[in-house]
This record gives sequence, C-alpha cells and structure tokens, in this order.
Amino acid sequence: MKPKILYLCPNGYLGGAERFVLEANLIHLSQDLESEILFFSDGVAVTKAKEYGIKCRVLENQFKFSKPLQLFRSLKEINKMVIEENFSIVHSTMPYTHIISSLAFYFHPVKTVWFQHGPLGNVFDYIAPFFKSDALLFNTQYLKNDHENKLFQYFIPQFEKIVPYSINEDLPEPNKVVEIQNKLGSEKLRILLLGRICPWKGYETAIMAIKRIISNHPMKELIKVSVVGDVGRSEDIPYFDKVKALLSENNLEENFTFWGQQNNPQNFMGAHHVFLHTSNIPEPFGLVVGEAMLSGALCVGSSVGGTPEMIIHGQTGFGFDTTDKNADDLLFPILDNIVNDFSKGRFEKSYGDLIKKGQNHIQQNFSRERLGRDLNDLYRKLLNL
Repeated sequence: MKPKILYLCPNGYLGGAERFVLEANLIHLSQDLESEILFFSDGVAVTKAKEYGIKCRVLENQFKFSKPLQLFRSLKEINKMVIEENFSIVHSTMPYTHIISSLAFYFHPVKTVWFQHGPLGNVFDYIAPFFKSDALLFNTQYLKNDHENKLFQYFIPQFEKIVPYSINEDLPEPNKVVEIQNKLGSEKLRILLLGRICPWKGYETAIMAIKRIISNHPMKELIKVSVVGDVGRSEDIPYFDKVKALLSENNLEENFTFWGQQNNPQNFMGAHHVFLHTSNIPEPFGLVVGEAMLSGALCVGSSVGGTPEMIIHGQTGFGFDTTDKNADDLLFPILDNIVNDFSKGRFEKSYGDLIKKGQNHIQQNFSRERLGRDLNDLYRKLLNL
C-alpha cells in the first residue's frame, strides 16, 4: 500500500511554506506517490499548483474561529474528503492548520503530520502543541530549538525530524536574464530584494544603507535595486506606502524598480549581481536565499535564524544581524566593499569563488532528491510500510 497524502495549506498566496508544499507535491508526482493539496483560500499558489499539474482544490466552506457554525461546516468538509478518498496521512502546514486537522480528525485514525514552518509568535503557535500529531517537522535546527525553548509540547509525537526545504532547481533562462539586465542597464551594479512586501522583510534597512553608499560615490546611477514581490495582505499596504515614501524622501526613486510578483523569480536572481536579504525578525529558513545562491547571485543576508545554514559568512556569502536596531550600519560596509570592487571592475575576481561555493553548498545540502527521500521515508515509517 502506498501512502496517500493530503496537504492542508491555509494560504493561497505564495510564501516559503506554500513553495514547500508545491515542491513536495511535485516530488510526489515524480515518485508516483498520490497526493493532493487542500487550500483554505484561493490565490497565486493555487494557480501555480494547477500549472504544475498538481491535484488541488480550495475549501468550499470558508471559516473563522469566531464563527462556530462556519468552522463546523469546514471541519465536516475536510473530514468527509479524507474518509471518502481514503487518505492515509494528513500533512498540516503551519500550527493554524494543525489545529484544524486535529479537530477534523479527532475520532478518525488518520496519521497526522505537523510541519512547523515558523516564525514563532502567533497565538496559534502556543495552542497547537496541545493537539496531538504523529510527526512534528522543522525546516531548520534553529526553528526546532526555538520551538522547544518557547513552546510547551503537551503531546510528544512519534517522530520529530528536521526536513530542510529543497531549493528550486529551475535555473535562470539566459535570454530572460539578458532582457532584465538590459532594462536595468548591463553596466550597473544590480541588487535584488525579493519576497512578499510586509513589515518584517525590513526593506528600510536596504534603503538606508544604499542611501549612504550612494552619497559616498560620485555616480548615483551606478546602483540599480530591483524589488520583486507584492503585498500579500491588505494590512501590509501601509508598509508598502511607507517604503515608497522613504525612497521619495531620500531621492532614491530612480535607483529602485518595483516589478511586482513574478512567475519566474529565478530569472531575476540570475540577472542581478547581489541578492539582499534584510528580514528584521529571525527567519526560520529563507527559501529565496537558497534559490538566489543557486542562481548565481552573491548573497548578503541575515546572520540570525535559519538563514546561516545557507549563508556561511565569508564562505558562501556575507551575513549581518538584520534584527539589530542599527542593521543598516552593519550592512553598509559589506555593500560598500562590493560597490567599490564593482566600480573598479573587480566583482568577478573578488566574489566569483564565493558565489561558486554557495552554489555547491545548496546543491549538496538542499536538493530535491534529498527532500523526496526524507518525506518518503517518514510517510512509510508512519504507516509501518
């Protein structure tokens, strides 16, 4: 008997956890393993799943915890789906979904997996450990430690395992890369910020550091910064407005280009010299960091959280404490050195070896093959296969 897995995914937008769910299901397709995604809301992630040929659907009975009747209907829908289609494992993404899964299958013997993607701090993080799971997964050692230090795990799962994400192995398309480079200026130092535009991404750190660098160099037009991503939630719109106002106040509008959400972000990673990661909270993983590293960009990012498992300072990239209140002061000397080397034609000589080591590190430690093996082994152990 092969495992038959239902992935519960609360969000329709495309963040790190949603990318993991898509990647896992793509791997299952190649393994001839039957799986499906149940999204709690519609969005880009749903569109992507359908484009990839992944079996998926959106929950018909939308709900809020504050409305018990709606919640009951959604639980009944999920329970009915699992029983009628004979799923053997339910894989919950995030603590919120783990709670829903536990309520839906309280009297049903389906095996449950909770993948704690983080970051921690939401009220659901503190509630979820009081609901039983057969397996508890983490994407980094940092997140596992953080979970153990902050949360009381009432039910001890049968399996606890660190399962690092696999990094998207789709390499940049050369013609698209050249097209993007030409739009920005092939002679410019191109810096990329990529991700959902929201307060904890810390884009103001990049803005203030780049402002200081530009004031130190006579050629203001030397630096071009791309922001790839969009606002995922309405409550993040004020932050986006704040970012644009900060650029206007500092006369940096010509240096920054907002591209919005892109279907093929690896083309932008390959078209830029530097990928900049500035999250002002410790990210448990930082999927886009690994993708940028694999695409051939020099990665400069957080030295806290799970990111240092990819950005090893001075070996695969450059790290700085993005959570420091003066993070732009820490970023400035790193970027200033890069700008100086670039302006003197020494970028490849100075950083080519570092970039290559970063690519090798990702290929060796964050492959699709490894993720598929980890998940397949876990699911078979859960079912005693």
